[in-house]
Amino acid sequence: MATDILAHILTPGGDILALGIDAHRRDNHMPTIQQSLFRQEPVQYVPYVASDLRVVQLSAPEARQQDVMIDGVWHRRLDAQYFVWIERRVELARKMAVQGKIKQQAFDVLMSRYRTVRKWVDENLGIDKLKAARKLFDADQYMPPTAAQSVSESKAPTRSSSSNTTSHQYPTEGDWKFTRHVPPEAVAKVDVIRDRALACGWTEARLYQNRGNLRYPCGDEWGLVCALDDGETIGEVTRRYIEIVCRSGVVQKFFNMDVDQPWIKRVKPSGSNGR
Repeated sequence: MATDILAHILTPGGDILALGIDAHRRDNHMPTIQQSLFRQEPVQYVPYVASDLRVVQLSAPEARQQDVMIDGVWHRRLDAQYFVWIERRVELARKMAVQGKIKQQAFDVLMSRYRTVRKWVDENLGIDKLKAARKLFDADQYMPPTAAQSVSESKAPTRSSSSNTTSHQYPTEGDWKFTRHVPPEAVAKVDVIRDRALACGWTEARLYQNRGNLRYPCGDEWGLVCALDDGETIGEVTRRYIEIVCRSGVVQKFFNMDVDQPWIKRVKPSGSNGR
């Protein structure tokens, strides 16, 4: 229950299983990376932060979008406004830890990640930008990554109960906790580029899977069909990513995490013992 409470603190609706034992276990699979990754290197990297404060760094050419999905989790490019939102969530978690409403281990994981993010902010944004962001921040209007990505779903036309039945299921066998409804239009769009994607090294699971053990968009099981909203089209298909062209013209990338992504550097939280 404590983990569920904290998940609701970090993401509206609790869509990110952020902390507690599960998150600590998932961190164990992250490569051991030193904090020096935030220092200037020949190739400039831009930090992207998930709502649960996990950090990856994308090379500058790949950092054009505000939000990107990595390992099934939405990450946002770190800026002053996003950091102010993070500050407020961390402060709320701190109060709940004092009240004993969340486990100390879960809070320690959160603070370790927060220190990593704060270090980069102090070194790259500066106090003036933070002061201005705090002054202008509107908590009612600001949408963190997972909330922003769900807006199109909340505005979608209401379907009848019969059409809400999930007809597409991939894989068809196995015991999965969650199944995400996928409209036939999304499956049809993926069908068009299927052969091209498979030839580039994609698997059918990366394209079609809509069943997982964690609620979408958490985890790494979810396929491309789950990321296609109404009115969106598929653009360029490459070995590393497939473009999703939004109705606004903004281009997002759905990454193939089965292949090497050299522009991603996974950041180990401060104070982690690497277990």
